[in-house]
Amino acid sequence: RHSMGPNTTGPSRRGGVPSVLASLYQDVHYALRGLLRNPIYASAAIASLALGIGANTALFGVVNAVLLQPLPYTEPDRLAIVWNEFPTSGLERLPVSGVELKALRDRAGLFEDAAGIWATTRTVLGPDEPVTVPSGLVTPNFFSVLGVQPSLGRSFVAEEGGSVIPRGVIISDEFWRTHLGANPDVVGQRIPVEGTEIVVIGVLPAGFKVFFPSDGGIPARMDVYVPLMADLNQLPVAQHYLRVIGRLRAEVDMAVAQAQVAAVAQHVRETYSELAATGDEFTIVPLHADAVRAARPVLLALLAAVALFLLLASANVASLLLTRATARGHEMAVRTSIGASRRRVVQLLVVEGFVITVIGAVIGFWLGTMTAGLLWDMRPEGLSRVDSIHLDGAVLGYTAAVSALAAVLFGITPISQVSRLQPIRSLRLGSVFTTRGTTRTRKVITGAEVAVGFLLLIGAGLMIQTFSRLQRVDAGFNAENLLTFKTALALRRFPDDAERGLVAQDLENLVRDLPGVVSVGATSHLPFADWANWGSSAAPEGVTGDDREAFFADHRAISPAYFNAMEVTLSAGRSFNVHDSHSATPVVIIDRAYADRVFPNDEAVGQRLFASRFRNGDFENTWATVVGVIDDIRDRSPALSSAGQVFWPFAQSPRWELTYVVRTKADPRTIVAGVRDAVTALGRGLAVSDVRVMSDYVASATAQNRFVALLGGAFSTLAFVLAAVGLYSVVTYSTAQRTQELGLRIVMGATSSHILVDVLREGMAIGLLGILSGLTLAFGLTRLLGSLLYDVSPTDPTTFLSVSLVFLAITLIASFGPAYRATRVDPIASIR
Repeated sequence: RHSMGPNTTGPSRRGGVPSVLASLYQDVHYALRGLLRNPIYASAAIASLALGIGANTALFGVVNAVLLQPLPYTEPDRLAIVWNEFPTSGLERLPVSGVELKALRDRAGLFEDAAGIWATTRTVLGPDEPVTVPSGLVTPNFFSVLGVQPSLGRSFVAEEGGSVIPRGVIISDEFWRTHLGANPDVVGQRIPVEGTEIVVIGVLPAGFKVFFPSDGGIPARMDVYVPLMADLNQLPVAQHYLRVIGRLRAEVDMAVAQAQVAAVAQHVRETYSELAATGDEFTIVPLHADAVRAARPVLLALLAAVALFLLLASANVASLLLTRATARGHEMAVRTSIGASRRRVVQLLVVEGFVITVIGAVIGFWLGTMTAGLLWDMRPEGLSRVDSIHLDGAVLGYTAAVSALAAVLFGITPISQVSRLQPIRSLRLGSVFTTRGTTRTRKVITGAEVAVGFLLLIGAGLMIQTFSRLQRVDAGFNAENLLTFKTALALRRFPDDAERGLVAQDLENLVRDLPGVVSVGATSHLPFADWANWGSSAAPEGVTGDDREAFFADHRAISPAYFNAMEVTLSAGRSFNVHDSHSATPVVIIDRAYADRVFPNDEAVGQRLFASRFRNGDFENTWATVVGVIDDIRDRSPALSSAGQVFWPFAQSPRWELTYVVRTKADPRTIVAGVRDAVTALGRGLAVSDVRVMSDYVASATAQNRFVALLGGAFSTLAFVLAAVGLYSVVTYSTAQRTQELGLRIVMGATSSHILVDVLREGMAIGLLGILSGLTLAFGLTRLLGSLLYDVSPTDPTTFLSVSLVFLAITLIASFGPAYRATRVDPIASIR
């Protein structure tokens, strides 16, 4: 019994629980010895399992952090975001106006309270140089709606809204530590903000972020929060710029909430005729669900992919265990013959599978934690609003669950073979599982591996095609050798429009004179930036009154050299020039999308639009002549066409925020120091912030697709390798079992070519079975990827054909080695 390992006759009936535990201990010890004696088998099984469990652990860690963990607010499940829609213009996910926010508060009856926020920038005069920081203009109740209290000081009170000059500001913990030295007595301290000293009334908790969707125009981190300096009732009815968060009453569900906000929208349309033309509608969604809206399909698709990868890894381990059980057939027969029950033999295999599972799970969890950090570093914008991955009890429990599932999946096959154990036949033949049923089982497992690997490679191929096509999309500008930086011309420091325009032009001239600079321009809103843009109506002649609101477009203010610096194509008319001054006749340039929409049958140049511009610290509507039409610029995403853009000369619509674009002859990063020196030399208290190359913005816009393509490619490559190894092993095993048959055939006159073709045919049959099964699965399941694809069909023929040819090739290669060795069989030795 010692030479055979653990007790084969089972625990004594009198021994009870101690005897059972003793036998389990013996089985574990024996399993470990067996794995050490077979390092190749043990390494292959544990590595396959560890890869599958590690991939699932890593991705579930991300899913847990992003989709499952609640937002760090008080009762976050009651927070909802309200979006505006203009059905007549086909526009959705727009902000609301001040009067609409007030109506939602007063009439809906579903909110305990509702608040608004608008993202902008503020220039803070630091001890060394000015600093431009992201800032939030909020209604005074914003933090109380979120249920967040400052860690120092207090929050805003209702009386602080609507003031011409803010009485106080709330700052972020990072700003407090970085710029104010973490002074514990900061509350009550005055800081110079844009020419006015404002009192710090509070410091937010460390790590506080505003969790908005990535397309919401609200950065996750803002350093300075200022109360909205306007009465909601006094704001223009059609000025939509507030992002609204509401705290639902405890008894209200989403279906009821949607019905009630729809009723409020109808009331607003009936009350304010200028909103009737746009057909304003409100949509309400849970804040958390909307904040992860872009990330959810990505993460779920990847989680499904790694689940399939685990299935494939389990199949690979099952094939290995079946091979090992086959090799141990004589041993199992001896155990049964000398009195071991089938339950005892099954226990032996279960314990060995358990040992492999535990070792694989431990290594897999370690790999998962390491990989999770890498995934976090690669995360796209939609995931960046979460601070970190917490590998907590949920992740550990998930790892344990998938490990147990894997153990069941790979343990069923060898255990089921034990149930058909025939001791006498096995002792005579030396193997327990050398049957057609065993070979057929291995072939089915291998075919399933090929099918899963095929499906994963198809999905990865579609995502790689999507990313590749997005990379080739013409965004309407050239991002190469283009440096960008932001600055702010504060209204309080530069209240005069003309002066603001001159300061902007002076800075542009200074930067243009730097060595290596080709051209310089400026814009109020940069393509692909995460700041909310300014949108309003721009209606043609013949459209009057409230009907003008239906002609909604994005508005931007630019310097005359902006299109030249961005290398934007002017398809008709002219660009802006120095003659389009503050006092000159109002002019605009529109893009082709808006020209085709507003003037479908006429030449746009020379037409007039009744459009909104920023003038004397406020918005005004005026007639402007269209002097040019540019090719479309994709400003929100490479995958989204322009919704229509109207460009104003900066001199005629001087905004307070500016982003400069600097085209250079060589690497634009080499002029960063020169740019900062130029801003300092101007001596007007301006600050430089967010210095980036334009290609970074483009990369961020496609980061989600790159993330999916990279991970999908990695998982599918591993799956492809496992499928190839599985195919190779099953053909090798099957050929080894046919050694006597092949020897006899050679003796009887079979040529090497006949043997080669016969073995190749067996391997190709398995591969084709897997490929056909994979094709069937792929045609049904890839349609679920539709929302993640761009310009690629879920059943793209090129991808399907390419992957099919790749798998046919690898099937042929995996089968050729065993087939060639079969032709070299020594017939005499094989028969003996």
